[in-house]
Amino acid sequence: MKRRRYLGLDIRPRMLRAVALERHSQDFAVVASRSVPLPEGLFNSDMREAQVREEKPFSEALEEVLLPLAGSERRLALSLPDHCGLVQVVESEVAVPSRKEGRAIFRWQAQQLLPAELDDFEFDYQLLDTREVGRSRALVVALAGGILTQYEQLLGAMGFCPVLVSFHFLDLYRFYRQQLDTLGDCVLVAVSAEEVALQFFRSGQLEFYRSRTATDGETRALQEIHRLAVHCRQVVPGFERASLFFHQEQPEAGRLSEGLVSLFGREVIPLHPPAAAADVFEEPGREMDAVRGVAAALCWRGA
Repeated sequence: MKRRRYLGLDIRPRMLRAVALERHSQDFAVVASRSVPLPEGLFNSDMREAQVREEKPFSEALEEVLLPLAGSERRLALSLPDHCGLVQVVESEVAVPSRKEGRAIFRWQAQQLLPAELDDFEFDYQLLDTREVGRSRALVVALAGGILTQYEQLLGAMGFCPVLVSFHFLDLYRFYRQQLDTLGDCVLVAVSAEEVALQFFRSGQLEFYRSRTATDGETRALQEIHRLAVHCRQVVPGFERASLFFHQEQPEAGRLSEGLVSLFGREVIPLHPPAAAADVFEEPGREMDAVRGVAAALCWRGA
C-alpha cells in the first residue's frame, strides 16, 4: 500500500533541511532526509521585511532539498528561524472568556512586543492555562506579513504549499515533548549554529520561552544563554530546582556542555531522541530534530 508522505522544511540562515515522514502504526518513520547549504549573506536579518535577498539561489536550493524526497506530495510544514518573528509566553490581566476574545487580547500584547512600525503581521496563540486569580497565560507567535508572503510565493512557484508554519526551537520542543512533559520542572537549553534558546517547563507546562542570536562560537553562545537564564530567574520561580536538559545540533557538544555545568552549577543532561522515533528507515543527526518535529505535527494533524 502506498503511504502518504508528510514533508517538513527547516529554513536556517546557512542551511535548508528537509525530511519526509510516513505513518507506521501509532508512530511515524523518517523515510528520507536532505540538507543543502545556502550562500553566505542570502538573508536579511530585519524581522520587519522579507527575508530572502536573492531569490534565485534560494529557489535553486529549495528544488535541490525538496524535490528528491517529496514524491507527489506538495503540502509541507515550514519551520522558520526564531529571530525572524516573535515567539513568547505572555500573561493577560484577565481570564480569556473565548477564543475570539483571547485573540484580540493576545494580539494586542504581541503588537507591544513587535517593532512599533510593524502593523502588518500574522499572529496566532495557544492558551496555556488560566490562573486562580483570573490571569491567563498563552504562547504567542507573530510574523511580519511580508516574510510569510515571500516564502509562500517562493514555495508556490515550485508547486508546494505550506499548510503549517512554525519556528525552529518550538519545533524542537515538539519533537521532545513526550519526554519533557513527563519530567516535572525542567529547563531546556538548545543551541544551533546561529541561535540559542531557553525554555522552562513546570509540570509539563511551558512557562518561559526566549531565543537569541549567537553566531560567534561557544563563548558568545554561553553569554547569551546566561542572559536568558537571568531573565528566566527574574520572572519564573523554581529555576534553580529544575532539571537542566541540553540539546546541540552538532555532535561536538562536550566543551559547551562543560561550560553549561560551570554556568549553572549543576548536572546538564543531554537529550536523546524518543525510542519510537529512533526506529526509522533512515536515522538523521540531531540537527534534523526540529524539522522532524514540525513534520510530525503535520503528520498527526493529518493536513
